[in-house]
Amino acid sequence: MSTPAWLWLLAITLTWPVPVLLARARRLLTVPRAAVVLWQAVAVAALLAVFGASLATIQALVIGLFVRNSAGGPGLRDIDPTGVMHLTIAVGLLLLTALALVKLNYVGIQVARRLRRHRRRHRDLVDLLARTGIGDESTSPEDVRVLESGERAYAYCLPGRDARVIISDAALRDLTPEQVAAVIEHERAHLRARHDLLLEFFTVLYEAAGRRAGTEAALEQSAVLVELLADDAARRLYGPQPLIAALATMGSSTPLESPAAPKSSPVVGRSDSSAPDVEGLTEVTALGVLPRLQRLVDAPVSIAPRGLAAAVYSLAVALIAVPTVALALPWLLNTYESVR
Repeated sequence: MSTPAWLWLLAITLTWPVPVLLARARRLLTVPRAAVVLWQAVAVAALLAVFGASLATIQALVIGLFVRNSAGGPGLRDIDPTGVMHLTIAVGLLLLTALALVKLNYVGIQVARRLRRHRRRHRDLVDLLARTGIGDESTSPEDVRVLESGERAYAYCLPGRDARVIISDAALRDLTPEQVAAVIEHERAHLRARHDLLLEFFTVLYEAAGRRAGTEAALEQSAVLVELLADDAARRLYGPQPLIAALATMGSSTPLESPAAPKSSPVVGRSDSSAPDVEGLTEVTALGVLPRLQRLVDAPVSIAPRGLAAAVYSLAVALIAVPTVALALPWLLNTYESVR
């Protein structure tokens, strides 16, 4: 099988069956950090495979139009009808590849601008309506804001410049001080690790390629995984019980969600880019809560099998390195030998 065929096969595999299988691999939830790296590797490898397959196909179509001249260099042969057809297909595929690359960059710029614009407006509203601090000496008043919410208990964060942790007054009433501290640490973990940038990356892929390319599964799973990572950060400081009680009281209202996420996204509650008073605040999807509760309550689920994280990291590295070494480098060397 030729290099273009292998690359197209790899691209199709990484954009359809692999995301579906990974989304069903519940054991990956026991190693969320490694799983996030794996999802990123799948996305990057798929992009490289798609663009590499296009370029390799173009090269295979065009290279037949050249012959060695008397000086030993490449020269253009007389083009017959078959050569014209190959050249037409190559030009068309080159245009499609260029358009796909332009679209990817355009969508990336648009998503980044939209997110930052929404967050800036949201931050201005929060600063206008909220009070600073929660009256707890252990909580810095610089990054915590309290909003009046009636009976709705929630907490979320606004990432980026002048990051904020927002918690409702109902949450302060309904939760114990230790539970409040655990919830705030969960949100601060999002801010420290810049989980918003990870979700932004997958949001760009989702908007650029659509859900049929496996990007919806990647966006949904990464949204769940960053919640698990933030839970782990809070659990290391306060143990699992405060988080379990907070989840039971508030549901999953500590999301980090981009406004471009699909409606079926398991990260639920309020968006980090919505206004302080939104109708969707009370919507709770069980898919987002269950993995978190399982890791906090059920020890066999929360403890990863020995060596699983190392295996997942190795698979992530292999997804990038193996196609590059086995397919891309030989193809590039052969191309160089053909035209030099």
